Amino acid sequence: DNLLSSQDMPTTGGLTSWGYRTMTVALPAGKQTIKLKSMGEGCNLDWFTFKAIDTAVRGIETSPVLNLYPNPVGDVLNIDTQENTKEISILDALGRTIYHGTNEKHINTHELTNGIYVVQATFENGSKVSVKIMK
Repeated sequence: DNLLSSQDMPTTGGLTSWGYRTMTVALPAGKQTIKLKSMGEGCNLDWFTFKAIDTAVRGIETSPVLNLYPNPVGDVLNIDTQENTKEISILDALGRTIYHGTNEKHINTHELTNGIYVVQATFENGSKVSVKIMK
């Protein structure tokens, strides 16, 4: 019963006047229950469509200059590098930045939901490395 998303849908004016709404919701892996709740005097729903979005992370290899452990990560992600990092970011499966820091050695990942993430590191010499982790 965690609310992941909601959307207000104004009245369309009657049974013969339709409106279309699109909503994107990132769901964690596993079995899900979708509930629709009308907050007004009821609603007419003609159809409901689900579309899977490919969120696979491809082309990211492990790196000899950026060691992340443990992987899968628990509540703390440890970062071991041969160089100091200028920036370090964690991106979710939709490419949104959910963490941004500098020369970190430990990142609290307690609040991350289970899933696949990408850690991007930019080093002081300007080089960049991306590594996939799992929570």
